[in-house]
Amino acid sequence: MLPRSATRVRGKLARSISLFFSGILLAMLVGSNGACEAIVSDTIPGFTCSGTDLSSCPQGQYCKGVGCTACQNTDICDGFDNDCNGKVDDGPLSDHDQDGYTVCGHADPSTGKITGVDCNDNDPDVHPGAQEVCNGVDDDCDGIVDNPDTVCPAGKVCAPQLKQCIDQAAVCTTANCPSPKQCDPLTQQCADPTANYPIGHSCASDKECASTLCAFPALLGGVGSGAVCTKLCCTSNDCDTGFVCDATGSGGRYCLDATAAGRSAPGTGAGGTSCGNGTECRSGLCTNGNCVDTCCSSSDCQGGTSCTLQSISGHNGFWCGDTSGGGNGNQSCSGNDSCKSELCADYAGDGARCVAPCCTSQGGACGSIESGFIDIVCVENAIQDQPTDQFLVCTGFNGTGNKPFGADCGTNDDCASDNCDTAGSKKCTDVCCTDANCPQGKCRPDSNGALRCVIP
Repeated sequence: MLPRSATRVRGKLARSISLFFSGILLAMLVGSNGACEAIVSDTIPGFTCSGTDLSSCPQGQYCKGVGCTACQNTDICDGFDNDCNGKVDDGPLSDHDQDGYTVCGHADPSTGKITGVDCNDNDPDVHPGAQEVCNGVDDDCDGIVDNPDTVCPAGKVCAPQLKQCIDQAAVCTTANCPSPKQCDPLTQQCADPTANYPIGHSCASDKECASTLCAFPALLGGVGSGAVCTKLCCTSNDCDTGFVCDATGSGGRYCLDATAAGRSAPGTGAGGTSCGNGTECRSGLCTNGNCVDTCCSSSDCQGGTSCTLQSISGHNGFWCGDTSGGGNGNQSCSGNDSCKSELCADYAGDGARCVAPCCTSQGGACGSIESGFIDIVCVENAIQDQPTDQFLVCTGFNGTGNKPFGADCGTNDDCASDNCDTAGSKKCTDVCCTDANCPQGKCRPDSNGALRCVIP
């Protein structure tokens, strides 16, 4: 669980450790009468070595270019084997997604040129040499999105939003897409931006929907056979009449037609309130005498219920429900049943803690813990038995980034949210549940279905 929980060396933590040991060194050098008895420099290595060779260093030390130094807990991206495990730059800061490719890349011995850099260290399917597919992503890190000569066979063109190759003859052009219609490059379909379709109406592009969101069956948990206008939600009360909010497993919650979602005709009862059947509940779902509805936090739930991780309609997600646990987010825990969220996991080596649902990392939304050296951010995660079901949770790691939302960035590590829009705006962004979580732009699914703030 929580594979993205990373152990990173935070600058102020490293400095405090250095000062601590410097204090010990000074104490050793100053005699009882306060006089200086020796001059020692910790920059002169006790053992000489070259490159990254471990064999020339004593146990517990690694070769840092010209001298041996003490092994560290974490391997950082610096060209050395800091954690003494025999592998250079393999730590979570270098290979966050653990796909075997690092953000450091590797230097050619003859030219010194850096190659093999992982262009998205949050996605294990994206790395140098990966298979390029039609999905709007630079899968193989060659700087080209959806390489036209590899992702589609002859006679077909890639439609990124559809994630499929379509016949060249079906691609919209200026000739077959007369005003006021416009050709949508993401779907390669002719769309009418004046349509203003309501949710539930079929669509060819976001431009045709009043909600500005046209979603395909893959995002909607397989509901329906074609794309329909929808909108993001936290609870069913966020949806239009006759529609309910569903955690579809793709990383977001979407308003779906109650009948298409297999629900009863929606009533009015909020999540957690008592019920006799589904028609009494706004979600159209009644289980064990309580209305069951999606939630972004426990404040969305009533009747003493909490926002807990449950499997409903075949998908894992957060729903209002009874829980035996009393632990709030970031509190120490001994198991899932000791947490209100029903989810207990490791926090970057800081021990097991209750993991809470979230929608954003901004404004300290995920809280903090007493150590002070652990950053708590909101990230997508899944549980091991159903790794394809994504949901947002707060988790802790020793982070290095501090740039705020909207700041310029080059990698995820630059941002306090651990999230840089490297494929688009090159600015620090964040995960989200609805547009309300995005100070700029809108909350939209990325190529993998995870919701992120899209900055214009």
